[in-house]
Amino acid sequence: MKWLGLVGSFVSGASILRHDEFQIKAINEALDPSGSYLLSWEVDLTEKKITFEAEVNTLGYVGLGISPSGNMAGADIFIAGVYENGTKYGFDMHAEGMVQPTLDNQQDWTLIDVTENKEESQTYLKVSRLLNTCDDDDYPISNDTARIIWSIGSSDDIIHHGGNRGTKSLNLLMPEDEDFNPEDYMNWDLETEIVMPTQDTTYWCSVKKAPVLEKTHHIIGFEPVLPDELAVNHTHHFVVYKCTAPEGMDADELFGEYLDHEGADCYLPTDDQPIKVLDYCMGQMIYVWTKGGKRTVFPEGVGYPFPEKIGENNYYLFEVHYDNPEVRDGLKFRTGGRIWYTDKGVKDEANLMVVSIDTGISITIPPNQNEYVVSGHCASECTAAGLSATGDEGVKVFNSLLHSHLSGRKMKVRHFRGDVELPWIDFDNHYDFNFQQNKPLRDFVQILPGDQLSIECTYNTTWNNNKVVTGGLSTKEEMCQAFLWYYPKQDFEHCISIYPEEAHFEELGVTSYTISDPSEGGLRRYTIVEPAELAGDYVETLNTKFQWNDTFIREYERKRRYNTHETPCLERYGGSKINVQFPDDIMKYAPEDVCKRQGEGTPTTQPPGGGESTTPNGLACSVVSGASIVRHNEFQIKAINEALDPSGNYLLSWEVDLTEKKITFEAEVATLGYVGLGVSPSGSMAGADIFIAGVYENGTMYGFDMHAEGMVKPSLDNQQDWTLINATENKEESKTYIKVSRLLNTCDDKDYPISNDTTRIIWSIGSNDDIIHHGRNRGTKSLNLLMPEDEDFNPEDYMNWDLENEIVMPTQDTTYWCSVKKAPVLDKTHHIIGFEPVLPDELAVNHTHHFLVYKCTAPEGMDADELFGEYLNHEGADCYLPEDEQPIKVLEYCMGQIIYVWSKGGKRTLFPEGVGYPFPDKIGENNYYVFEVHYDNPEVRDGLRFRTGGRIWYTDKEVQEKANLLVVSMYTGISITIPPDQNEYVVSGHCSSECTAAGLSATGDEGVKVFNSLLHSHLSGRKMKLRHFRGDVELPWIDFDNHYDFNFQQNKPLRDFVQILPGDQMTIECTYSTKWNNNKVVTGGLSTKEEMCEAFLWYYPTQEFEGCGSVYPVEAHFEELGVTNYTVSKPSGGGMPRYTIVEPTELAGDYVETLNTKFQWNDEFIREYERKRRYNVHETSCLSRYGGPIINVQFPADAIEYTPEDVCEGESEPTTPTTQPPGGGESTTTPPGGEESTTTPPGGGESTTAPPGGGESTTTPPGGGESTTTPPGDGESTTTPPGGGESTTTPPGGGESTTTPPGGGESTTTPPGGGESTATPPGGGESTTTPPGGGESTTAPPGGGESTTTPPGGGESTTTPPGDGESTTTPPGGGESTTTPPGGGESTTTPPGGGESTTTPPGGGESTATPPGGGESTTTPPGGGESTTTPPGGGESTTTPPGGGESTTTPPGGGESTTPNGSYKAFMSALTLLSCTLVAYFF
Repeated sequence: MKWLGLVGSFVSGASILRHDEFQIKAINEALDPSGSYLLSWEVDLTEKKITFEAEVNTLGYVGLGISPSGNMAGADIFIAGVYENGTKYGFDMHAEGMVQPTLDNQQDWTLIDVTENKEESQTYLKVSRLLNTCDDDDYPISNDTARIIWSIGSSDDIIHHGGNRGTKSLNLLMPEDEDFNPEDYMNWDLETEIVMPTQDTTYWCSVKKAPVLEKTHHIIGFEPVLPDELAVNHTHHFVVYKCTAPEGMDADELFGEYLDHEGADCYLPTDDQPIKVLDYCMGQMIYVWTKGGKRTVFPEGVGYPFPEKIGENNYYLFEVHYDNPEVRDGLKFRTGGRIWYTDKGVKDEANLMVVSIDTGISITIPPNQNEYVVSGHCASECTAAGLSATGDEGVKVFNSLLHSHLSGRKMKVRHFRGDVELPWIDFDNHYDFNFQQNKPLRDFVQILPGDQLSIECTYNTTWNNNKVVTGGLSTKEEMCQAFLWYYPKQDFEHCISIYPEEAHFEELGVTSYTISDPSEGGLRRYTIVEPAELAGDYVETLNTKFQWNDTFIREYERKRRYNTHETPCLERYGGSKINVQFPDDIMKYAPEDVCKRQGEGTPTTQPPGGGESTTPNGLACSVVSGASIVRHNEFQIKAINEALDPSGNYLLSWEVDLTEKKITFEAEVATLGYVGLGVSPSGSMAGADIFIAGVYENGTMYGFDMHAEGMVKPSLDNQQDWTLINATENKEESKTYIKVSRLLNTCDDKDYPISNDTTRIIWSIGSNDDIIHHGRNRGTKSLNLLMPEDEDFNPEDYMNWDLENEIVMPTQDTTYWCSVKKAPVLDKTHHIIGFEPVLPDELAVNHTHHFLVYKCTAPEGMDADELFGEYLNHEGADCYLPEDEQPIKVLEYCMGQIIYVWSKGGKRTLFPEGVGYPFPDKIGENNYYVFEVHYDNPEVRDGLRFRTGGRIWYTDKEVQEKANLLVVSMYTGISITIPPDQNEYVVSGHCSSECTAAGLSATGDEGVKVFNSLLHSHLSGRKMKLRHFRGDVELPWIDFDNHYDFNFQQNKPLRDFVQILPGDQMTIECTYSTKWNNNKVVTGGLSTKEEMCEAFLWYYPTQEFEGCGSVYPVEAHFEELGVTNYTVSKPSGGGMPRYTIVEPTELAGDYVETLNTKFQWNDEFIREYERKRRYNVHETSCLSRYGGPIINVQFPADAIEYTPEDVCEGESEPTTPTTQPPGGGESTTTPPGGEESTTTPPGGGESTTAPPGGGESTTTPPGGGESTTTPPGDGESTTTPPGGGESTTTPPGGGESTTTPPGGGESTTTPPGGGESTATPPGGGESTTTPPGGGESTTAPPGGGESTTTPPGGGESTTTPPGDGESTTTPPGGGESTTTPPGGGESTTTPPGGGESTTTPPGGGESTATPPGGGESTTTPPGGGESTTTPPGGGESTTTPPGGGESTTTPPGGGESTTPNGSYKAFMSALTLLSCTLVAYFF
């Protein structure tokens, strides 16, 4: 047996070693002291799955569980074994106390294999489960301590195990590297061997000398040396400190005399202390070990410099904490530690940092507490000073050790940067005092100067007989510390805080106290003097005189956790003591809840999409049809019958499974030819991901995952990631229906990742199944496939107000048309809950670019009816006419607050449940609004009259949250001036932190929640992104679209509402391409050929905050263009300012014309021009609304940028693809050209390959089993198993058949006509004779063993063993036989012919089917769920869903799984021929 571990078998188990690739694996961890239960495990972080293997000394059952506390209550348990008849069993169970465990309704532990070795009386178990099954009866495995419970049964009866059980704490996600070789390193052993003092707690100090080395070496790891049970049980921890002689003193003279001294109690009074040099040693630590820890090794290339002085003696102090709670006498044992070091250089030098609360009265935990939290802080000023030399690189923490004592239950090291909490550095929600292991961090944590760290320890004092627990040295007292190894090494080792002593006593009502003198030894001891009723020893008073109550305790805890602490950290750098506390206004970090169901809790929203409008009076014609975007309580992502073409010949539906990250498409297409469906980055063939499917004339379905590199024929993907679920034809209606699924991101370069932005669907309809050019029967449509839908929206549940314009569109490129509308008069406040466009015909769809609804407000003292009423019958006018020509004289009172924005391509938008916009503004009165429509007429067509409208949905029901609309933008003007011929030019606009601080000030630390977004730019727009900054950290983007489509601008519900706090900054970035504009600039403006850069955000609760943007300073803009003088005209009626350049004369003229014809653009200038506008100072007037000045704002230069998760990072190369068209009927793959065809029945049965022309056919079962070859005509057929096994020859006409095994085994001869057949094994073994006519057959073994008699006529046969053993009954007709052991135990059913046997445990649990000879077994859970087939020895397993659906094969070890539905060889042959014979391109 191979053992990994520490010196001595008492501290054994899987070592925690160097982890270059962070492999998580452990081998032969002994769960019990005798080694009777050895557990190994391996973790697959990609699949988030753990696989256990156990070797247990029993032939009975094996129990393995995980418990929150180490006992039965709440435990997740798996019990497995092998019954006496060889049947394997395994049950996922749970316990609610010290009672027999209960079977889980959801069986989440998967038994891979269980076998017995009867010679060694051992059982071997292999089982897997997800780290988090999301089953309430299972225990989630995370990055903290797991308490493993185990039991060993003496038999397979699952009864109480007696004393053969136990528990052991482990970290199952701890990495290991078996390659650590001690011979590659040098070691220095430190040890102390004494008679342990007869007292509860002793800290023992002795001086040690390190090896003298001639050059700097580096420590790369440590391990304890605890050679016997006494050492293991009584050594609580030890620490190695560096000793440093004061300047001017000789180290050898100072420390040398103590080398031969056995040591002494570290905390003796000064006069009694024989080791006089402790003050020079107990500072910097180089090694800390605590109870339960094992070997720890640093990452490759990291080491701690050792020793400090080269070529000299270096001294260290070895401090051992002996724990003797029973005060035993006369126990002598050795305690040691081993330091591993190397003479090879390292890349990064490390150091050790301690973050803690001071061990003293700062930790005073009231009695009888269940979960009491103590916190300590490392202030931002401390890291700023201690890590100052690292600049913006900071340090990286790679290893952590959390330490508290017997009352500790949970620990956490929190990490703050500005007002954002980052993921915790380390945590343990199941802290175990007896298992304190250095934990390598899977993701090293970057700590920057100015970060704050806070440690939180949760304690339970219910064990302490209604007494307080204070900070101290004993294990019954408490500490709260984190030891963090980091690199690069800095002069930064300690960072602690102390709750102010005076405040502490004042809150206890103490007015006078004394403190012990340090020379008395030990920690400070306090005595209360006044008031008299509390006088006495501090701890004794709190236990006997102080009146604790829950109200006081909660406030006492809150103050110590959140109020001001003191820290001396800056004293080392010449500073003074400073204050620190828990950060007040921070966004707390919350770990991802992988089990949270969609729609639970706060409503979540999602990006846009499309779909068919079902409102009776909505988008009345099919011109603007599709799946509605509606209210989404559970955020279901589904769309039904989205018409991809105007005539409705191609209807696409889809559904998204966010848990599986998979999308399923269903298409109904008017053709009996092929169906093409693709996803393209631009809407063209180039770079498109394409799936082609259909049904051949012979009824065989086909489907191919392909890609295109341009307007050429698509190529077959090496990795087939689109899975054809079904393809059928309806010949009467000439339609094809396909159903296909794929992952949202397949991590295949040839596939298109589907994300939260615009997706351009491409489609084609073939006239037949020859995949040739489709003529014009193709197209493209932009959608957002991850847009939620709720089919339950019922228009009859709401009221609506329709606004519309019907005019002859002006004969000009761009018109903004304004008309005044009056809202319904309502007698109480209602709430708008949604909107939709009303575009009844193609003219309206094609020529309406956008529209807005503005609220009109009469100035104080003016009557609204008099002011606005006269315009109700006016058809409207151009919004931007000169003032003297403008017939609508009231626009200045209306064009401020927006209540509805619609833009081209948008559909119905509804708010989340419980959210609404208050409507109307004034109750019981007339309320007026301006309806502004942007008409787009690029061809300047004349005489086109049509109706454009919008519908506002509202309700009289109360809402929980009142909403408002905020516009974040780059102001439209010359700030947007995009040079000619640009491919990706970025413009940015900012909503400054000062703006949100003012506009959202009333929300405090709650802020607002953004639930819906609309991104808007014009024809040059290619990408848009709304970025979000808090302090110097960028948070996830609020919204983005990397494939922006001017013709598809849909309000996007956000799946996760975004919290905006006062003081946050938002920055909108728009990426443009001006390649289309004939080498001319594009400027900001109202026309679609000009540009905008805006985001419209719906949020709640409503605030007085509607607009926030920035402008690049006009003076700076012109100066950088070399313009020294210019004029600006500001039209009296509105519109955009127009600029004229005056000087220099060579640039004089109209601003745009000059930039197009006179200005010399070059790449170097453009890059710097872009950089300045993107990152330099802008101006914003956002504060003017609140009485403030114009202020500056710019991109946060020092922010840590947000990077979306790369789900494909680290993916291995794809294996050879295995695909097959699935379905419900027999599938045949026939490549173009009529070559050899392969037919496969449903369920993956035997496949038949036949060449053209009727030649010899070969039938092969799945998996390469026995094949049968039949020549054409009446020739003799031969059946041969793989590998040359037993062959059967049958002559034509049904003559006598003979079966002969290889090597002359038992032969069976059967005459024609059903005569008597005889099977005789070699050597005269058991023979079976069956007479013709179905007479009684008898099987008799030699020597009179078990006999089987079968009566004629197919009656019931009975097999009887000698004596009174298990009997087997077989019903007539050769049906399945049932074997029942004496006493009615587990029954086994076996079908005729010795086929697969099925074993069912009492109570109807999971059944297991095993073929004869112990072949592959199939396990089916109760209720007929998904079945799993596993061959003997834990080989490749196959999972098949109920109903014979697509099966999944997984190789041993969790490798890549494949889904075969037939012959792989034949299918690949067909694919090869297909790729060679494609004769035309797809689009």
